Amino acid sequence: MAVELDIHDADFIIPATTISELDDLKTGKRNEEFRSKLTAAIKYVHDLTSRGDVLEGISGANGLKIKMLAKEPDFSQLPNWLDPSINDDRIVASAIELQRLSPASAITIVANDINMQNKAKLASINVLHSPTQKT
Repeated sequence: MAVELDIHDADFIIPATTISELDDLKTGKRNEEFRSKLTAAIKYVHDLTSRGDVLEGISGANGLKIKMLAKEPDFSQLPNWLDPSINDDRIVASAIELQRLSPASAITIVANDINMQNKAKLASINVLHSPTQKT
């Protein structure tokens, strides 16, 4: 699965919830092309783990550092409209916590899911998406 994003000199963080979301989507009733893309994304994430310590970060192209975040968000400190049982809300919650820990950083969620984009904007989190939108 090749995704071309114009991102340079940044940390690209993959929350644990994103990995769970990929697996949940893969097992759902989706068409073969969609499942194939999900499988490729899961394989890509797995391949990252063989390149080094994903918790500390792995160097990627264009000065990127790719990290996995193995910490669940603390919903007691987050807006009450975020539901911990909804994966999109968990991802937005992780972004909010990252922004709180690093206020000078420009935290951005990469998502084609329009409703996740809406939730990120409600939380004052930047959003990056490709031209193809998912509803």
